[in-house]
Amino acid sequence: MLGLSRPPPLWPPRVTKSLALSADLSLLRCLGVRLPHVKPRHGSLDSRVSNRIRPCSAGMGVQFGSLDVREMSLVGTLVLDFAINWLAWGVAAIFQTEKFYDLTGSISYITVGLASLLNSGFYHARQIGATSMVLLWTVRLGGFLFYRALKTGGDSRFDEVKKNPGQYFVYWTLQAVWVWVCSLPVILLNGASRNPGLGWTDVIGIVLYTTGFLTEMIADFQKFAFKSDPSNKGRFVDVGLWQYARFPQYFGEMLTW
Repeated sequence: MLGLSRPPPLWPPRVTKSLALSADLSLLRCLGVRLPHVKPRHGSLDSRVSNRIRPCSAGMGVQFGSLDVREMSLVGTLVLDFAINWLAWGVAAIFQTEKFYDLTGSISYITVGLASLLNSGFYHARQIGATSMVLLWTVRLGGFLFYRALKTGGDSRFDEVKKNPGQYFVYWTLQAVWVWVCSLPVILLNGASRNPGLGWTDVIGIVLYTTGFLTEMIADFQKFAFKSDPSNKGRFVDVGLWQYARFPQYFGEMLTW
């Protein structure tokens, strides 16, 4: 594209000027500069040259089957995700605490979801709906886990590892990987320009999400209430949904995703 701004000297001056102008405009669009749309005269040299210059967005995508996804949606969200978790690890390692571990995961989900949507520039119903579902799930779960950590004084799983910064770093890195991999369907969706109409598969997805969301939420609160009762110390929760499944909250989470 940039090579077009340096045409061979044998080209007529009018062609040279048109090619250089088209290349410069394409570069400005790549840099995100909004330009007024001026329609060239039909059949003019400017219109013929402009038709040969591909839009910037068409050359910055990655093909996933029928989806043409912008590279920034993938790379940018990956960088943001790891930056958030590694920064939080630094603070957690200094103070040897794990109380905001799950909260950081939720912040990562929210950041990745919103960044992928806002970066794409496409705001179709399916993209907004899927992103909203992820945000609702992560706010609910992250808020609950953060509240539980404050009430119980922490998470016993990290009692030893949080004293070793190197080992602790692995946990935060794995959380970053988990967030990005789970968010990948939404990242790919938000980075695609295609907008097929909503259909019966979307209805099925919404039903599964709603069922899973409610199942996970109810199971979490039932277990928390059970464990909060001193008389149940040492007992495995066997009330509510826990009568029918060993880990109903994980079943609900799988349905959600």
